[in-house]
Amino acid sequence: MATDEPDRNDPLSPYFPDQVPSIPSAGRRWVALLLLVLVFSGFFFSLLFWLLGTL
Repeated sequence: MATDEPDRNDPLSPYFPDQVPSIPSAGRRWVALLLLVLVFSGFFFSLLFWLLGTL
């Protein structure tokens, strides 16, 4: 019969609350800014190519 709590030394066990990796707030800010730049640049270039295609 299996135990309720997996072995903490098992590399395939799920994370325990005290072992969950965290990203610092500065890292989250840079990721958010990068995603925002990617979304806006995609929108800008799609609009640009659409306008150039209608000329």
